[in-house]
Amino acid sequence: MEPIPWGRRQKHLGVEDLLRLAAHLRRASAEEVAGGLQEEVERDHPKQADAINAEIDRFFDSLPQRRAEQPDRFVAELHEALPERYAKQAEAIYLRHAAKAVV
Repeated sequence: MEPIPWGRRQKHLGVEDLLRLAAHLRRASAEEVAGGLQEEVERDHPKQADAINAEIDRFFDSLPQRRAEQPDRFVAELHEALPERYAKQAEAIYLRHAAKAVV
């Protein structure tokens, strides 16, 4: 990661470096950081908005595609992590609450 000189003393990170830091540090999601960056650029530097948006798009296009978890994965993890009698009890509680949430 190499800061980009900006003016006499200021230095800035490139868009890709900024988003990678966000993903690594997990203080905010990379999507949140990208959205904030887009808002700031559109407000303060509108002529650079297209270039910044293109860099943001390239960053997200370079990430591996996310896969949705299987719906029963949570229950399977309960059974993997807990002794069987507790797993069955936790599953019953979970299913009871899940049924209420659907209604």
